[in-house]
Amino acid sequence: MLGNFSFGDYFKREAILWAWEFLTGKEWLGIEPERLSATVYKDDKEAAAIWTDEVGLPAEKVEWLDEDENFWPANAPSQGPDGVCGPCSEIYYHSEWGEVEIWNLVFTQFNRVGDPPNNLRPLPSKNIDTGMGLERAAACMQGVRTNFHIDILRPIVEAAAEACGIAYQSDTEDGRRLRRITDHIRACTMAIHENVYPG
Repeated sequence: MLGNFSFGDYFKREAILWAWEFLTGKEWLGIEPERLSATVYKDDKEAAAIWTDEVGLPAEKVEWLDEDENFWPANAPSQGPDGVCGPCSEIYYHSEWGEVEIWNLVFTQFNRVGDPPNNLRPLPSKNIDTGMGLERAAACMQGVRTNFHIDILRPIVEAAAEACGIAYQSDTEDGRRLRRITDHIRACTMAIHENVYPG
């Protein structure tokens, strides 16, 4: 996961505009803008206006979602927990296989105190917490169906299939098992890199 934080330096407008620039700019990822859409929290008119008025997304490509989908933590306004929270705006990539969320922009702007109504108090210093899926972005850029088919993971899937003595086929139970093995191998590799060894 790639992300960035800002504590009182920049906020919603800059986070949205810079995410869009990074995804679509020719000097960066160069993704075709028509392949992208966004979601906003149902009460976040500010974010929606930035997407439509400044980025230029058509209104039909901006989906308004409830707190279970577009608030962090999920359902915080009505169910808690108390503490810092805020609306989200997610960016989706659309391909022939469907849509995938590639970036989540969290606008941490409230302190939740108690039960609704009027339980979301503005923070004195709003902040940003964003996360972009590196492997998801690679899958979009490489035009493959899943993270496990990108150039750095597909060879591990194939090696796992060879070790198990089977052919890798994506849409089978064995294919799903091989992707699980790959996921575990990746996790173990990262742990070993950080000096966490099997024992």
